[in-house]
Amino acid sequence: MENICPACGESELEHWNMGIYECPECGAMMPIEDIIKTGLTGGIKLKNINDLYEGNPYMVDLNGFAEGALAARFNEELKKVLTNIADPNTDPTKNRTITVNVKIHGDESRDIGNVSVVVKSKLLPAKQAETKLIMGADDNGNIIGQELKSGIKDQLFIDVDGDVSTDVGEKVINLKEQSN
Repeated sequence: MENICPACGESELEHWNMGIYECPECGAMMPIEDIIKTGLTGGIKLKNINDLYEGNPYMVDLNGFAEGALAARFNEELKKVLTNIADPNTDPTKNRTITVNVKIHGDESRDIGNVSVVVKSKLLPAKQAETKLIMGADDNGNIIGQELKSGIKDQLFIDVDGDVSTDVGEKVINLKEQSN
């Protein structure tokens, strides 16, 4: 027996989950870091650090990291990205990005890592909308412009209400009023 439980001294520690070892006799649990510090690594054959976590090289659960803030913020940004893709005023084929920025710095004793998490998305702007303006001057010489609605300057057209309108959308003949 190489890794005897330091709590009860009766049984060998067994791997429980993600680098945590458990004593089957007394139920005491010990992270691999503590096992290494205390020199109880005799029965654990390590090729590299990934072996400590049985193929899982990550020491934190990203779903629970920062009390779930990382996953929650990622999901908020994902919702923005999906909404932006669904918007008919954007190009659905262009890439959007979600950036997760994790900053870590140690304290003076080098045993605590202070971490900040920021999640940002880069969305596409709405497609540009185009129109035409008829430009001219009023009686006082001031430059004015009005949106060209008919497609051709000085051409009358039938508007969405079914009325005859000028090229800038002013009703000339209201067919609904004339039918009454």
